[in-house]
Amino acid sequence: MAGKDILAEAVTKAYATVGMRVRYLNDWRTHHVFGGEVHCGTNTIRAAGSAWWNSPK
Repeated sequence: MAGKDILAEAVTKAYATVGMRVRYLNDWRTHHVFGGEVHCGTNTIRAAGSAWWNSPK
């Protein structure tokens, strides 16, 4: 769609509704070409003091 990443737009919008910020990175070389997969190199940083299980659904 003319250079638009509609999946990234939808994910960013969905997470923004609950106050989260999404940042994307290009991991093709570091986590695919050099071995492993995306799940091996991604991480989520959360505030330790928040009860994420009480987040709005």
